[in-house]
Amino acid sequence: MKKLDKLHFSLISTKNLEEKTQILTDCPEVKTLLAQGNYQEILSNHSLEERAALLSVIAIGQAGIVLRSPEKVLSHLVLIDRFYDSIGGIVGYHVTALKMMAKDTPVQQSRKFRSPPGIDITEEGQAKWAGIQALPQMGELYPIGGLGARLKLHSPAGEPMPVALLPFCGRSLLEGLVRDVQAREYLYYKCYSKQILTPIAMMSSLERENHRHIETLFTEKEWFGRPEGSFFLFPQLSVPVLTCEGNWSMVEEDRLNLHPGGHGAIWKTAEEEGVFRWFLDQGKTKLLIRQINNPIAGVDHGLLSLIGVGKRGGKTFGFASCKRVVHAAEGVLVEVEEESGEKAISNIEYTHFSQYGIEDKPSDDGYSPYPTNTNILYVDLPKLMAMIQQKPLPALYINMKNKVPFISETGERSEIKGGRLESMMQNISDRLTTHRDGTLPTFVTYNERLKTISVTKKCAKKGESLLETPEGAFQDLMRNGYDLLKNHCQMKLSSSTLFLYHPSLGPLYEIISQKIWGGEINEGGELQLEIAELFLDYLTLEGSLLIEAKNPCGHLEGRTLRYSDRCGKCRLRNVTVRNRGIDREAENVYWKNQISRHETLKIVLLGSGEFEAEEATFVGDQTIVVPDGERWTVRGDEITKELIDGPTWKWSYRRDGEQIRLEQQSACHMPALQGR
Repeated sequence: MKKLDKLHFSLISTKNLEEKTQILTDCPEVKTLLAQGNYQEILSNHSLEERAALLSVIAIGQAGIVLRSPEKVLSHLVLIDRFYDSIGGIVGYHVTALKMMAKDTPVQQSRKFRSPPGIDITEEGQAKWAGIQALPQMGELYPIGGLGARLKLHSPAGEPMPVALLPFCGRSLLEGLVRDVQAREYLYYKCYSKQILTPIAMMSSLERENHRHIETLFTEKEWFGRPEGSFFLFPQLSVPVLTCEGNWSMVEEDRLNLHPGGHGAIWKTAEEEGVFRWFLDQGKTKLLIRQINNPIAGVDHGLLSLIGVGKRGGKTFGFASCKRVVHAAEGVLVEVEEESGEKAISNIEYTHFSQYGIEDKPSDDGYSPYPTNTNILYVDLPKLMAMIQQKPLPALYINMKNKVPFISETGERSEIKGGRLESMMQNISDRLTTHRDGTLPTFVTYNERLKTISVTKKCAKKGESLLETPEGAFQDLMRNGYDLLKNHCQMKLSSSTLFLYHPSLGPLYEIISQKIWGGEINEGGELQLEIAELFLDYLTLEGSLLIEAKNPCGHLEGRTLRYSDRCGKCRLRNVTVRNRGIDREAENVYWKNQISRHETLKIVLLGSGEFEAEEATFVGDQTIVVPDGERWTVRGDEITKELIDGPTWKWSYRRDGEQIRLEQQSACHMPALQGR
């Protein structure tokens, strides 16, 4: 190990490939093998970069395991050596992994951990407005490379599928994130009458065709009504797995066992792939980062307030946080103060609690003493880029809990515990420090847990907690919906109500509560609202009501969504809907929105179709489809159908102090259709 340490130190200091190759060639282990005539022919036929990668494998003593078919593994070795150049390439990767396997380094006793100070955004109106105003400067960045193995997510052909494709509430998790972006863009349009387009970059992986599956989804969904050029898809590198004995794991004699190197690889990968330059070239200097498996983060104002606090305070980096449930598979945020007085906000993963002396026990309020790490982050890109270049792979660690394949030099196969080096995305903040009396360039916002995090990591099991399951996330979504309707919209309803809505209806509760007011939903009722321009005034619902605007927040120009008032609209005043609703005896999968119904009232608005009803009752199973360019009005038992040459009304948004006030504005429409 001492020899490897010395070699590692020398390689970190090298300035070019020539120097690196010479240092590796002079390594005693390499000299011995080369003197025996081994690998000389292979080395002579390759570029300097390829030779450096091959020599590195020889130097770490893995040639007999890894280089049985050099040509078949060489391309991967070059990529690995290049990606980890900041820590010494392949040699640095190997040495770092060995050291981490050798011991659990206890936290230095001189360090102090505290719960980080933060900003309570539960009532923060000014931060929300600062966030809305910052939207034209925003880009979004998502690590989406995880596979859904723990969710038993497979294609019809049996292929493991990415978590991003998990069908949650009737659409993929990835589509849910894009809808959240559209909701914020639509909110900006309604507030300022200006179009904005948020570029979105996503880091996938090459594991099990993950990247290909994501590309296929985008093609099938026609890029979700957005320009193809507004997305940047890039895969992260898959990295070698080591056994607990310090050897490289091989799937076959000519195939390395490779897996993604953690979401912390996003910084270096995005920099090398030109993602950050792509954002900056579009004038996007701030980033919002989200993980794919947390579908409730876009509820209400939490993300806007996170953005607003960061922008308003001129901060470099920020965390959205909340209370942490004991024993959740979530890290914690801590304020770390060194003996020197230097302090920073850092993340400690739940798998490392014992290493840092943290006990996963509840405090007086029943939650963990430290707030949770949600991986919802704010970034000032120009300010952070210098830090990324200094420390591109933050918080490297290794997890050796799983068994991996091993093929010995003699060809004997076995399974043994192993793992790979991984990096933690949020720990880029560790070097954003100040003195104990100074102001940190980082910050934390605190919000209600129910509006911040509920993840879809694993399948639900009978008799176990729903925490981290799709069922649990759906349950939390329903709790949010119940709170919204009951406490903000002043509706009477039971906790069994199923309520789903398009995020462009708000996404802010203060907006939705001006579009929905009063009324009652009876036991077991269902209300689904795929619409933005809506007014429900004292609705009485017994059963199921589904309102779907095919164009919920604008019109299409070609295949591209343009925010406008030319969208589906619906107003129901003092309307009663009575039907048998959901078939509760059927095998419904509510979190997938796979629901059987006895009867329902379904209102479908094509294009800019409008539907209005006042003092009317709808009984039984009915489907109403309003064509594009028509307005249907029901008053009592009478229905009127009209041709319209444009919207007859719209919601107007205006700022009133820290609030958004809505007002219905009317416009002229064409005379009634004759004979209909």
